[in-house]
Amino acid sequence: MISPRFWAGIRMPMSYRRGIHLLILVIVTVTLQACYQDSPPSIPPQAVNSLVMLLGDRDWVIRRVAAEALGKIGDPRAMDKLVPVLGDESPAVREAASRSLGRLGPLTRDAALRLAALLNDSSPPVRVSAALSLGNGQIDQKVISAISATLVHDNSAARSAAISALFGLEHIGEAQEGLIRLVRDEDAQVRQWAVAVLGDTGVPHVVDTLLERLTHDVNAGVRGESAYRLGFYGGDAVRSGLTAAVNQDGSAQVRRWARQSLAGLTTQVDFGSKPRPARSDPSALALRSP
Repeated sequence: MISPRFWAGIRMPMSYRRGIHLLILVIVTVTLQACYQDSPPSIPPQAVNSLVMLLGDRDWVIRRVAAEALGKIGDPRAMDKLVPVLGDESPAVREAASRSLGRLGPLTRDAALRLAALLNDSSPPVRVSAALSLGNGQIDQKVISAISATLVHDNSAARSAAISALFGLEHIGEAQEGLIRLVRDEDAQVRQWAVAVLGDTGVPHVVDTLLERLTHDVNAGVRGESAYRLGFYGGDAVRSGLTAAVNQDGSAQVRRWARQSLAGLTTQVDFGSKPRPARSDPSALALRSP
């Protein structure tokens, strides 16, 4: 629900703008009652049109709330109206618009390319929301190429955002080569994201890369992620690597994940026979308990 501080942050200095603000407050109150419901509420077209108009309001708070409300309504027709808002001068508005686009159904190519450009935005929340929206959509190889360009960004946070945008996609194409390089990135979070996405692909030839990280990475989070992802593959090499981790790794967390993955392995070499891991944030690995 909307907090009192939210209402306090909206100013109504003039009678004309007071009417506009009251309109949006009524719309938003109805729209946001369930706070991102699974089934978007039914909103009259006139209300949607009013929110679209308010995307150009001079008050950034109003623009942000209008962008949020359009996402929560979930009307796909708002997508083309939200795309230009990705260039708003306010980071809060860009974040709201990028997050809302992920709720409006399949992304258009234009929307996906604009979101891919935000992966190196100066604002961390904008990068995260853009990555989440890209990961929720069905994107083509042109968009994957745009994401891949950010994999070599000099900012590690931008690289992490680009990798996370690939998480859960069935085919990552040319990005796979970049991810294999990034498992040796200087930043541990980047390495962990790269391991998570590679492991999620189900492609057999990434096993050697995952085993190498399980054995040699200096960061326990990366080794634990490798152990977890290897649990979705089969074969003697995987079993041997996980057994070594159970017996020799210096981290109790890594040993637990290796033990769990080892227990779930099948005895036959049958890559892809097990279900792919559920989409989750690999940076929260330490919060998951085997």
